[in-house]
Formats: sequence, structure tokens, C-alpha cells
Amino acid sequence: PTVGKGQPRTKPRACNWGLENARGKYLVIFDAEDQPEPDQLKKAVIAFRRLEQWGKTKVACLQAKLNYYNARQNSLTRFFTLEYTNWFDLFLPGLHVFRTAIPLGGTSNHFRTDVLKELGGWDPFNVTEDCDLGIRMARRSYSTEILDSTTWEEANSQVGNWIRQRSRWIKGYFQTHLVHTRDSVLPMLVAAGVFGYLYSVHQADLRDPSPPMHVREAFGYISFAAN
Repeated sequence: PTVGKGQPRTKPRACNWGLENARGKYLVIFDAEDQPEPDQLKKAVIAFRRLEQWGKTKVACLQAKLNYYNARQNSLTRFFTLEYTNWFDLFLPGLHVFRTAIPLGGTSNHFRTDVLKELGGWDPFNVTEDCDLGIRMARRSYSTEILDSTTWEEANSQVGNWIRQRSRWIKGYFQTHLVHTRDSVLPMLVAAGVFGYLYSVHQADLRDPSPPMHVREAFGYISFAAN
């Protein structure tokens, strides 16, 4: 079956079409090139059942870890692997420990189908619909747990594709931030803070011709990735 014609022609709209036809208790999203660990689905079902036994009925999603199977293809894929390893193996588990909202990855999300339908599925107009859904779940008092299983993906190895993908991610994060803070003054405060930081860094660079600390750290990461 294929998604019918209509707008917008986006991944989240296709996901919503699949959600309308979903009949199972649980639902999972995988990308076409994904290589999840063979026992990931079994781990997810066992984890959900244990959470139910422990009375954790507000856990709506299990996020598996993501990483790349072509990490050593070139320097760009090495950087991608460093980033994903830091994000999924360190940062997201830290958010989980502090019980804060977790921005979902675009794949290997294991959901309770009834909760996903209650939330209305994905925002078809958001280009980072996964991040938006993670925030919406948290705002409705649902939570996400990290599943101890890894899905292997293919990292972008071409600079042009990387720029387009990263531009879409940044656009989506801005969009999600504005959507969830549109009733407050926070967006204006954040924008003022960002511009203030950029101005202070620019002024410091003009006064001091030596490379600033963040540039020296970046070269350190570059040296690590090249080895």
C-alpha cells in the first residue's frame, strides 16, 4: 500500500497514514536503510511489559540508540559517528536520568499505539517531527525511556547531502522551539542571548588575534577524527 496523494509530501504525513491503519498494541518506526540489532523488537516488548508491571503507565516511547555502520568511510562519517555516539550514548541517557523531555531520533522509536493516537500522531508540517513529538509527549506528562539496543544507519558521506540534511534539522529545531514557546517571551530572550553571545565572541576575536578556545577545541576534535 502507498500513501495517497495530498499535501504536504512529508515523512510525518506518511507516518500518520500508517498510524491510522495500525492495529497492534505497539508501533515502531524504522528508516529504509536501518539495521537494528536482531533482538531489538523483543527487547522493546519485554521492556514495555516490565514497565507495566512496575506501574509506569506514563512511559509512551522507548528510544533505541543510533549509530553508523560506515563510520570509517571518510572524515565526514567519522564526525557523524562522534556526534551520534555523544548524543545517544551520553546526552540522551543523561536527560533520561534527570527525567526531562527527550527529543526523539527519527527512527527506532517504539511507541504505545494508543498513546500515539491520543496525541494525534506526528505534525506533518514539522521537518523534525520526531523532536516535536518527544516534546509534546512530555508536555502531556508522558515519558520516554532509553532502550539498550542499537540501530545502525548509513551516515552522509557527501558534503552537499550533509549540508542539506543539517539545514533541515536546524530549521526543524527552530520550528519546534517556536511552536512550544509561542505563548511566552522565551523565544525573544533566547534570541537576545544568542546575538549577545555572538557579538561578545566577535568583539573578543577582534581584540585578540590568537584563536579562541572553542576554535582550538574544534581542531582537537578534528585531529582525533582524522586518526
